[in-house]
Amino acid sequence: MDTAVMAANVEAQLNGAWAESDESCKNAFVVKGGKWDFREPRDMFGSSYIISGRRYEGPFGVCNLTSIKPKGDKLLLSLSCHNSIGYSDQVTPIHLTSSTEMVVFSMDDMAINYKKCGR
Repeated sequence: MDTAVMAANVEAQLNGAWAESDESCKNAFVVKGGKWDFREPRDMFGSSYIISGRRYEGPFGVCNLTSIKPKGDKLLLSLSCHNSIGYSDQVTPIHLTSSTEMVVFSMDDMAINYKKCGR
C-alpha cells in the first residue's frame, strides 16, 4: 500500500476520543456541538486524547502529526507538540489492534491500551 494512502487511512481510523476504558471515556470527555471536548476541569493525570485529523490534543498539550511510518507491526507517529511550557518533537509507536482499539508504546516500550470512545 502506498505510504500516503496508508497514512490517510490511519488518520481516518484515529479520529475521535481515546481513553483507557469506557469509564475513563465518561470521566474525561463531553460532546459539545457534536464534537468531542475535554470535561473541565481536565484530569491532568488521566491518559486521554482527542484526535481530529492531524491535531492530537491531550489534557496538558497539543500535538500536530507530521508523518506516519510503518515499522514492523507498529506505526511510528511523528508529532510536533506544544503546551504552556514549551515545544518538543517526538515519535510515538502505536499498534492498531482493531478499528476501536490501539496500543501506545512509550520510549521505554511500556504499552498502554486505548479504546475509542463511543457517543
